[in-house]
Amino acid sequence: MTLLRLEKTQQFTTISAPLPSSTPIKMTPMKKKMSPSKLATKISSEYQCHRIIQPDPLMKRISKPKITVSLYLFPEVDPKTEKSYKTLPLHSAVERSDLYKILTLLESGKVDVNAQDEQGNTALHIASYESYNEHIILALLKNAPTIDVNKENLDKNTPFHFFCKNFSNPNCQEAMELFFRHGVNLEAQNKNLETALHTVVRNNSIRMLLVSKLLERGVDVNAATNRQSTALHYAIHNERTDLLSILLEHKAKLDLPDDHGQTPFMLAKTKSERYFKTVNDFKELIDYLIEIKASDNAIAMLVKNKMFKYKLRNQTPKTLEKIGILSSVERIALIQKFKLLPNVPEVKEITENENEQEERKKLLELIEQGKFVIEPKEIEFLANIGSGASGIVYTAKYKNVTVAVKTLKATNMEEVKEFQQEYGVLSKLQHENIVRFYGVIVKKQFSMVMEYCSKGSLYDIISKKENSITWETVFDYAEQIALGMDYLHSRTPQILHRDLKSLNILVTMETIQENGNSIEIERLKICDFGLSRFDSEITTSTKDRGTYAYCAPEVYYNQRYTTQSDVYSYGIILWELIYRVIYQKYQRPFQEFPELTMDLQIIIQSATCDLRPTIPPSTPQKMATLIRQCVMKEQENRPKSGMILTALQEMKKDFKSNPQLWNASIIQQN
Repeated sequence: MTLLRLEKTQQFTTISAPLPSSTPIKMTPMKKKMSPSKLATKISSEYQCHRIIQPDPLMKRISKPKITVSLYLFPEVDPKTEKSYKTLPLHSAVERSDLYKILTLLESGKVDVNAQDEQGNTALHIASYESYNEHIILALLKNAPTIDVNKENLDKNTPFHFFCKNFSNPNCQEAMELFFRHGVNLEAQNKNLETALHTVVRNNSIRMLLVSKLLERGVDVNAATNRQSTALHYAIHNERTDLLSILLEHKAKLDLPDDHGQTPFMLAKTKSERYFKTVNDFKELIDYLIEIKASDNAIAMLVKNKMFKYKLRNQTPKTLEKIGILSSVERIALIQKFKLLPNVPEVKEITENENEQEERKKLLELIEQGKFVIEPKEIEFLANIGSGASGIVYTAKYKNVTVAVKTLKATNMEEVKEFQQEYGVLSKLQHENIVRFYGVIVKKQFSMVMEYCSKGSLYDIISKKENSITWETVFDYAEQIALGMDYLHSRTPQILHRDLKSLNILVTMETIQENGNSIEIERLKICDFGLSRFDSEITTSTKDRGTYAYCAPEVYYNQRYTTQSDVYSYGIILWELIYRVIYQKYQRPFQEFPELTMDLQIIIQSATCDLRPTIPPSTPQKMATLIRQCVMKEQENRPKSGMILTALQEMKKDFKSNPQLWNASIIQQN
């Protein structure tokens, strides 16, 4: 199978590749004309694609959705479209997403980039109305210095109105910044007096990403339409708590009536009881904070963090500082006033986790039926929660469930293969300690839809000093990770993770039933299977996989990777937990050796000199022994995952019978 192919016919040239449309193309004016085939070659090189003739042999053995993605840069001309824009060639090129033609026309200098069609639309209007492909918008904004981003059509919509309402690619930041740089009028109103903020609330794909950008720019949050509706009216009409929160944080008013005399607060009364309670909690909080003359920043931070009025009495100066109230004087003054509030029992909130239980069950039924391919329109992106060399991770909504969407940047074919590998492995796994796989998006941009873990990674938990880590916590965490690892190693064929580390263990809150009561527990889940392999002779070469501090000696010697290589990585994670509980602070593995200034030095020393992280002297003997066994140099001497679970169970019994002995190992910090 050829994953990257250039074709030239009499009608069009295509680049066919498993590439997302969001991969950035460097737009620079052409100094001389290029043939379509040469330009195609140039653009493909800027994508940094490599020709891969044979896919990974493993792919042939994994049953998964067959995916073919083609990116058409120079599509066949539609005679009807060509005729309708006969005198507007730039419009025609934009309509057909013909990037080569657009660049050629802009380079020629012979087209009016602000020319309007019969509806008053410019080429930028048409590009902005397209719901996903940002390259056309970027081509116009980067290569047309005289472009008017505030040009109105017959309905008085600017291109930015269209962009905010229709654009669906989460990779929207560069286009937004270019609109801002060109002086877009954020307060421009269409014939219904809607601003961009009104239209963005109706965007079903990336509204939260765009709303936050507009509010950061100081857009008028209380601007009203010809019916006197504000963006808050729109948000409450859709029962959106996230929009409600961010708009109120930026001083949206709940008491502005529309032309029927209905305020946003009154509108909330017509919605579900649960939603109205949330709106009312916000209103009571804001009214109280205004009454005690809290600063605008304090109001914004308390609203953002949903510190409702019934929660305020129990707050401390430290918690107020943590949420962003930086003035120590104000923190003390607020706490004094909060203490005067009546001691009302805190209302138990119905968490989003509980709300989603039924929806998640429906979603899992779809997965059991083999529905893995997800349409882009089914996803609404909410926020960027992380990025790396291979892509960006967003929170999103999918069938009313909060999920994580991992997008693929695809700067080279190796990353495409790892992406294919990850969903090929994940789609076969179902275990409470493995991150849940929901499906893949293959249209427009490769993305993987997975379970969202609200507390971040294990590293995030143990590296923050304010988080309490006890021996009970250590046993719980260590056992859950071992259960996940044991599940992988017990599969047929066995699955080798090859990159176990505290950053690749996610933590979330789950509601379970215990003795007839609903309780919330922390659930740890192994994630990031991009380097994972099924255990076979073909697919288990080491090639310096994983993070060096967690890599077993066989990785350095390029020996065969086995389940026991994962056990070595587990031993390093266990060391992190032990160090954290005993010293009540976090330290990176091998950090006590200052002479190791480069990551590569760690694996050299661990493989050739048997260097290991120093086990704290006060560590109980059984735990110290387990760590030493896990990180033995010889693979065959390391315990199997089942043996690790047995050892942990025995230590838990010891702890329960004599907790004082274990707690005596903890060194209290001054």
